[in-house]
Amino acid sequence: MVEQLEGKVSYDWLGGDSIYGNSKLLRQGLDQQGKLFVLYTII
Repeated sequence: MVEQLEGKVSYDWLGGDSIYGNSKLLRQGLDQQGKLFVLYTII
């Protein structure tokens, strides 16, 4: 979704609930792309 919105929607950071926050792959991908994000995780 983030890649599909690139260049179409302006944003400074991304936020998400635990459904997204518990995805290690998503967190790593956003970090590698240099995106600022706040995601809730359940430990």
